[in-house]
Amino acid sequence: MIASFARKKPYNPQLLPEFGSLQMSEHDTTEEENLRIVKSAIEAHNAHDVSHAVAYEAESIVHYSPAHPKGVKGRESVISSMTADFVAFANIQFKVDRIIGEGDSVSVFGVLTGTNTGPFLTEKSRTVKASNKQIQIPQAYFYRLNGGKIVETHEFWDTRRLMAQLGFLRKNVFRAFFIVALGLILVVVNALIFYRSDVLLQLPGLLVGILEIALGTRWLGKSLLVLSRTG
Repeated sequence: MIASFARKKPYNPQLLPEFGSLQMSEHDTTEEENLRIVKSAIEAHNAHDVSHAVAYEAESIVHYSPAHPKGVKGRESVISSMTADFVAFANIQFKVDRIIGEGDSVSVFGVLTGTNTGPFLTEKSRTVKASNKQIQIPQAYFYRLNGGKIVETHEFWDTRRLMAQLGFLRKNVFRAFFIVALGLILVVVNALIFYRSDVLLQLPGLLVGILEIALGTRWLGKSLLVLSRTG
């Protein structure tokens, strides 16, 4: 064994740069392939080709988003989500501003645009009718790939901005005003009806009215604050 080892070619440090360049070449090739896969998936999404888009994803893909912070697993969940988006926004498009590949990860930054022409499913799984309003939402996606497939996706965007652009927050402002007004009316009517009655008879109505005013004011304040930040 020792003799066999001694007959091997001597150590040549000049071979190290060539080995290093080979490793770098393979590394760069993987990153380029990952970038190509993600770009193709985005192109399929913009073409509203669901089957083509999910073909770039692994069967066991895990997708994280503001709507599903704990993640949802499997292609079927992605298909369901994508199909719902296409129903709600018939002309939805994602414009890529910047895309970066590093190792097994790809980062994408861009803007989602579209017009809400169909029923929209909110975060609380409540379906609302089309607002016919346009959206323009900055988004960031972080993909992890393995074996030529997307195995994990992290999606980030401001849900409050989306709600504001669809007009839902303005509806909340009107509803909050209505609750405050209802509380004030209840307090006044209660005071007029039970003006000469025992205080205990006035108390329930007053408490309900004050509670409605407090809740409505809190809701109104939060809605106006979000509108000011997303306007």
